[in-house]
Amino acid sequence: MTDSQTLFQILGGGDTVLELPFLDELVAKTRAEAILDFLEGRFDSRPDDLADALQVLGEQELKALNRFAAVCPDLEAFRARVHAAK
Repeated sequence: MTDSQTLFQILGGGDTVLELPFLDELVAKTRAEAILDFLEGRFDSRPDDLADALQVLGEQELKALNRFAAVCPDLEAFRARVHAAK
């Protein structure tokens, strides 16, 4: 189940609505912001230059980058991984 589907169920949705593009965009933006916040806390520098690149990635890519943010040696390694994911 995707984050969008989970949120939709929490909000009381049913099986009648199959696609909610605005919700997918909101989830992607929220996840991207969380990654940027995490990197800022870890490296004392927020890589805002990556915001647009993160927001256009799919759910699986964002999940993988979220995990990589926890173990990457520095922001340059994270930037390289983001550009490789595009």
